[in-house]
Amino acid sequence: MHKGGLLAAATVSLAALLPADEAPPSPFAAGGARKPAGRWGSVLLLGGPEERQTLTGHLSFTNGKLLRLHDIDRKNVTTIRPSLITAIDVAVEKESIEDEWTWKEMGNDEKIRTGRTYPDRTYLFTFTLADGKKHRGHLLGTPVYIEDESGAASRVILRTHQRGDFGKTLKDLVFVARVAFHDPDSPPPWPLKKKAEEEKAPAQASADTGSSGAAGSAGTGDSSVPPAAPAESAGEKPDGKSD
Repeated sequence: MHKGGLLAAATVSLAALLPADEAPPSPFAAGGARKPAGRWGSVLLLGGPEERQTLTGHLSFTNGKLLRLHDIDRKNVTTIRPSLITAIDVAVEKESIEDEWTWKEMGNDEKIRTGRTYPDRTYLFTFTLADGKKHRGHLLGTPVYIEDESGAASRVILRTHQRGDFGKTLKDLVFVARVAFHDPDSPPPWPLKKKAEEEKAPAQASADTGSSGAAGSAGTGDSSVPPAAPAESAGEKPDGKSD
C-alpha cells in the first residue's frame, strides 16, 4: 500500500476508537473555519497578585489521552475519559513553608539549613462525572487548554504537588481551584470577581448622590431631601453610611 494510504488508514482507525469530541484533528481535513476543540467551560484560579481569576472558553485535554487518578477511596489507579467530566474540584490537602537544606559535606549525613525558605503544597482532586459518580485522589500532571471567544489560547496545569520559589509565601502560589463545564450562555458556577472599575462605580455614584442631595437641601430647598436637624434638637449624629 502507498505510504500516504497507510497514514490515512492509521488516522481513520485512531479516530474510530475515540468519541467525536476527543478524536484528533485530521491532517487531511478540508480548509475553512476551524472548530475549537473541547467543550465550553471555566477554570477558577486562586492565589497570586490577582487573588482570584476566571478563564472561560473551550476547554480541552490532550487528544486521546485518559486522565489517571490515584483514587484514595478505591485504592487503585482510575482512568477517566475527559468527555465524561462535568466538574473538577481541587482542595488544599496540606501546605507548609519549607526550609532549604544541603548536606554538610560529601559522605556526611548531617544537614545544614541554607536560610532560604519556599512554599510547598499538595492538592486533592474530586472529579464529578456525568452519571453523578465522584472520584477523589491525586492526579498525575495534566494540562488543560483554554481557547476563549476571541481565539486566544492559554494553558493551566492540574498537579498534585506544587513548590514555589524561594522567598515566596503560600499566598503567592497560583493554583486551579475548580474546573466546570457549562452552557455558553450561562456564567461559571461561582461568583465572579468584579473589576476595579466596576467596584469604584457604585461608590462614586453614591458619593455623587450624597453631594447633590446636600446641595439641594442647602441651596434649593428640595423637599425630597430632609433638612438637617438643628444642632440643639438633634439626638444623635447621622451615621454617614451609604447603601
